[in-house]
Amino acid sequence: METVGEKIRRLIREKGYKSLKDFYDELVQTFEQSHIDRSTLTRLLKNKVVVRERTLIQIALILGVKTSFLREGTDAEVSAIKAPETVFTYNEKAAARILDRNLPFVTEQLTLRAGGRTSDLQDPPQAAESLKWIFVLIGKVRVVIKDGDVEEKKTLHRSQRLALDARQVHYFENAARSTTLCLIVHYPAANNTFYLPPQISDPVRPLVR
Repeated sequence: METVGEKIRRLIREKGYKSLKDFYDELVQTFEQSHIDRSTLTRLLKNKVVVRERTLIQIALILGVKTSFLREGTDAEVSAIKAPETVFTYNEKAAARILDRNLPFVTEQLTLRAGGRTSDLQDPPQAAESLKWIFVLIGKVRVVIKDGDVEEKKTLHRSQRLALDARQVHYFENAARSTTLCLIVHYPAANNTFYLPPQISDPVRPLVR
């Protein structure tokens, strides 16, 4: 099955772009200060980052298609069908259940089976602020924060917590031999794919100016 990254790469070629740089330059010119980061696009095309709706919206508008078309026939569509609305599955060993998403912050319960880890995660680098707090409920988790080729690793045991800047590339992995359970609080909520503004029933979709 084609991955969403593979499909986007194929569409970029089919639309006549001579290089990824040409495509990204048009994206930057269109969205100006709100454009997605180049590293985010690169990791998406390499299937190394979680597929975020705000990223797909920008890519879809430049390609002249709908975001649903980008997912259609890909692994991202299958994941969306298999997972309940409140559950996001990274892979067979990592999944997040959204506990609350209509507040100024989003809370989620992260489950990591033995040997499990999330995909690379990153909020928009141009955001004014974006914070995550992780609290270990059961087991042991390793938080990995990337800065270029350098990785900073911090291991948290039960009842330990850590705050991090979510604008940096990061991921969580199980550092125990059994299932690890964590609570994650993400602020502000608007930077999270699962955010629901008060009194609105459908997931928020960024406005394109």
